[in-house]
Amino acid sequence: MFSFLSFSDNRLVGMNITVKHAKKLGFKLLLSIKGVIFINWTILSPFADTISHKKLEPSEIVSLRELVAEEFSKRRCQPTPSKRTLSLGTNVLWTVGSSFQIYQLSCDLGAYLETTAWYRVERGRIEPLRIKHPVFTTPHMNTLGERRKDLKIEKFIFDHFLINAMLDPKIARLIQNSYCCAGDLFRRTRWRLKGNGLILERYDEDFLKDGRHEPQLSFEFKE
Repeated sequence: MFSFLSFSDNRLVGMNITVKHAKKLGFKLLLSIKGVIFINWTILSPFADTISHKKLEPSEIVSLRELVAEEFSKRRCQPTPSKRTLSLGTNVLWTVGSSFQIYQLSCDLGAYLETTAWYRVERGRIEPLRIKHPVFTTPHMNTLGERRKDLKIEKFIFDHFLINAMLDPKIARLIQNSYCCAGDLFRRTRWRLKGNGLILERYDEDFLKDGRHEPQLSFEFKE
């Protein structure tokens, strides 16, 4: 299931309150906001305190790449892993909870985009992490102002090779951000950690080269 998110102006509704009750109301609002923040943090980050990461040693990287050498060769990954470190690094072992472990291995590094492969540890062996991707039908566009109103999901595929992807332990999300033109064009996909797997959650796309870093299309998926 998925739903299309349309964009509209959000306006604040004004309230007339007396000075006498302003402080009291403000205190109640503050408590309410704190409560909402706490609830949202609990819902969005069920693994926030149980996700840890470890940067892999060179010997570990070599051993793991040997196990997936055939697949790395087919994907034309670089013969040796990238030495460049982006954010937390691109050769990492993630541990979620007490048993779920994910390897993030560097495949290919371009000018500003890096491809990484994601594997899970299953019964002592590493297996491709099942990552669900939407595939869209793309109509012809004649002008920059034209919107892809008839954009539809054609199918779903599974692929564990991601572009500029990072697991954010604070919100328990895996985010892929493929972009070009200084970020003016991008495709961003987000998955949520659940149990021992990932749930496709959101897709955003900026397909207009107009100097604005904002999506024209957003899809939100439901289980």
